[in-house]
Amino acid sequence: MAHLEKYTVAATGRLTNHYERRKYNGEYIKFGNQNIDLSRTPQNYNLAPFRGMSQVDFIRQRTGEVKCMKRQDVNVMCSWVVTAPVGVKENELSEFFRETYSFLERRYGSRNVISAFVHKDEVTPHVHFAFVPVVYDKKKGVYKVSAKELIDRTDLRSFHPDLEQHLADVFGRELGILNEATKEGNRSVEDLKRGTAVERIRDAEEMVKIAEEVYQERIMVIRKVNEDCDRQRRETEAIAAKLDEVNREIEQNVQIRGKLELEINRLRVQVKAEQDKLEHFHNMLDGRALSVREMQGIQPQKTVTGTIKGISLEDISNLKKTGMLYRETLEQLQYSQKRCDWFEAEIGRYRRLVPSIEEKIQAEQNMRELQIFRKILAGLPEPVRQEFLKFLEPAKVQPQRGRHEHER
Repeated sequence: MAHLEKYTVAATGRLTNHYERRKYNGEYIKFGNQNIDLSRTPQNYNLAPFRGMSQVDFIRQRTGEVKCMKRQDVNVMCSWVVTAPVGVKENELSEFFRETYSFLERRYGSRNVISAFVHKDEVTPHVHFAFVPVVYDKKKGVYKVSAKELIDRTDLRSFHPDLEQHLADVFGRELGILNEATKEGNRSVEDLKRGTAVERIRDAEEMVKIAEEVYQERIMVIRKVNEDCDRQRRETEAIAAKLDEVNREIEQNVQIRGKLELEINRLRVQVKAEQDKLEHFHNMLDGRALSVREMQGIQPQKTVTGTIKGISLEDISNLKKTGMLYRETLEQLQYSQKRCDWFEAEIGRYRRLVPSIEEKIQAEQNMRELQIFRKILAGLPEPVRQEFLKFLEPAKVQPQRGRHEHER
């Protein structure tokens, strides 16, 4: 017996995960309340060709190739669930599912097949034939997605008889596809559902469960996006605070540099004054030296009584005054020379500080530009960022061969 369902894009993720037996939180994703025998799960297989992408990605690709309305209620996937009848023997199951897939592929188009997973780990072996419902719009001359037009009453009336006939031609006998529920081929899937109230309730519960899980998944995605936004905002605020701190340090360094330049100028004035003093003292010493030479012309003579003749008391007083002034001038000269040396050392120290401050200002500016560059680089798409980083790598220079190697 076969059963058809139609699904919107919101339900495709959950269902395709169930088809291929994907795990969530360590457990297999189930559709409804099926009991899965995990020991037989490795026996499941897919009859459809591998598309090189996930089932959901293939649905997105195929609906993008044809006309598809961008509405939440559009059914973008249909799924026939064909259960193996009791009349099919164990050694005939593989051929039964293979021929069922062949029938469905021809009926709905090989380009539209999403997957065809055979489940042998549940109570009854069955196949989920999932496909995108694509039809040709004769009026507009384009292919479009329309489950309503593809799976109409005509298709539903003929489906079970056509499948029964195809399998009978292969196996040489009727397998029991047509039964009390399906032999009246004009009954739709909705009519079949009305025949069993339990099935209707179960299907409704399954759809509610799927909707709840889809809702929870979207909530998780929204939370993740919000967390990423908060993290980006915190990083941006931290960068802005760092830039403010760098700007303050630059301003402080500029002020310190101005003060140092003023101090250097002040020291230069003091050095000039001390140099002028030194020059004045040298002139004083030179002038006093002339007076000393004049005093050398004095010829003192010793008398019989032992007194000194030829030197007056005024000469002795002047000589004493000259000696004291010379000593005072010499001490002042030494002090002034030390001051000049100290001033020159301070000027040298301040001059060394100015370049270091300029280097620090330049380093801070480079850091700020680097932060801005990193932020811009982080916002680029991954392929573009990789190409850009590859472009920035220094080119490898091939070593040149020696001259003697060329001569060989």
